[in-house]
Amino acid sequence: MAIHKPIALLVVAAAAAAGAWWALRTPPDLAPEPAPVAEPPAAGPVPSAAPLMTVDYLPEPEAKVPAERRLKMPDGSFVPTLNGVVNPAAIPWGSAPYSPIVRKQIDPTLEWYVHADGTYTTTIMQWRSELGRDDACTICLHPIAPAATEPGAGEGAPKK
Repeated sequence: MAIHKPIALLVVAAAAAAGAWWALRTPPDLAPEPAPVAEPPAAGPVPSAAPLMTVDYLPEPEAKVPAERRLKMPDGSFVPTLNGVVNPAAIPWGSAPYSPIVRKQIDPTLEWYVHADGTYTTTIMQWRSELGRDDACTICLHPIAPAATEPGAGEGAPKK
């Protein structure tokens, strides 16, 4: 009787393995068809991010622009605010000579005035957590030549 137990266990194990294989196999008539080989896409233009749009700048008469939607330029003239801003601060132009607006550039998220010298100016509404509200901000970006950088005090070669 002792010989029959190991044989019986082997038969049960083989039957369980065969049953599992039979249950998990995919019948030939239900097997998925091989996927067709995809052809590489034809070479064409590569889509890029939203394009920049530029338009020639034509100033509106000041009488047509409400006072709260006017941005004062350093030369004393006024232009319409950009990006839906109301009651903006004057442009922080700095000491550079004023350069007139030559076009308006519309990025995917912002409108900018572009000046003859390459300066960019805009107005935006910015959330101010300390005030608990949006506040008008005026931005002026002047182009400058890159400056050479030199190591400052405490930087550069290690001291001996």
